[in-house]
Amino acid sequence: DTIKPQISITASTLIVDCDGQGNLIQRTNWLNNHGGAIANDICSGTVSWTYDLINVKDSCGITGRWTYEFTVADACGNLNQTIADFVIR
Repeated sequence: DTIKPQISITASTLIVDCDGQGNLIQRTNWLNNHGGAIANDICSGTVSWTYDLINVKDSCGITGRWTYEFTVADACGNLNQTIADFVIR
């Protein structure tokens, strides 16, 4: 198997209003849901997800933009990525 998993829906940017506590629940839910991304693999059928914080742009206070790269892997180690932002305004 040399075919990378197919991302049918890419990760989407989520913009939230500042809750004064870093919006941790919203961010955690968004990260655990791969930013809304969906992927599948035609050969192995199963995929797993990881994410990496690749950029931070601070604004005023605890607001800002955090850019994440979501990586999906199939059982054979083939990878595909999608990128999205988590924004607190």
